[in-house]
Amino acid sequence: MTLHSPVYPRGTRVAVRPGRLPIDARLVGRNGTVVALDDYRPRHYGVLLDGESQPRDFSQDELAPGGP
Repeated sequence: MTLHSPVYPRGTRVAVRPGRLPIDARLVGRNGTVVALDDYRPRHYGVLLDGESQPRDFSQDELAPGGP
């Protein structure tokens, strides 16, 4: 059994960046807070972007540390 430790724990401020798969270009550069982790989908994060009320799903390669 492999144990995965999240790179971005809940409450971490992150910025959206381009990843391996194309994403909406309007999201790149936006900041948000990690609000959800899923043990069954490691390296995926629920991020509440600033100014939004629903979290969005991002893979680890689409996120970078950052944001005020």
